[in-house]
Amino acid sequence: RWIRGGRKPSGSSRYWIFGTLFMSTRSSTLVVYPGNVRQYLIEDRLWAMPRFGYGWDHLTRRGTRAGVELTTGAAGEQAGLVLANVFVMWGPPRK
Repeated sequence: RWIRGGRKPSGSSRYWIFGTLFMSTRSSTLVVYPGNVRQYLIEDRLWAMPRFGYGWDHLTRRGTRAGVELTTGAAGEQAGLVLANVFVMWGPPRK
């Protein structure tokens, strides 16, 4: 995360997000053989994709941090992802 211009005295900030997102996926395909024998073919994959986005947060004087992040990324032939994160964190009081 790269904070643009630092945190304001009110505790608010905006920041860019750059990095790599690793995502584990599992897909299954039903195969029906003669005699109505059914079997699933399961494939597990690990995707690594570039991630780019933007975030907003606010840090209170008591140390609570709340924010929202919107990011996007894609890997190989997969369709692009749009991810939205909402978070609340607690920490030491802000000085």
